Amino acid sequence: MRFAYAKPTPGKKDGRAVVVYELTREDVTRHLAALREIALRLGRFLALSDDPRELAGLLVPNYDAFFWTTPATRAAGVAAYGF
Repeated sequence: MRFAYAKPTPGKKDGRAVVVYELTREDVTRHLAALREIALRLGRFLALSDDPRELAGLLVPNYDAFFWTTPATRAAGVAAYGF
């Protein structure tokens, strides 16, 4: 399986960077099995409650991760998770 990943890149003439990846049949099988497991576990998690606040209360955000660095994002996390 081959696929291309394209992202905007400043300074490039067309503004994009493209990388082509190739996966073996075994890699594809392994990754699809992992995605299936993720979907099943997410389904079980969501079946625990219809209350989004209760579900959020079961999770712990990692505020050290880069995507929590802006004040607005951090405030949204505090609003969703309660701390």
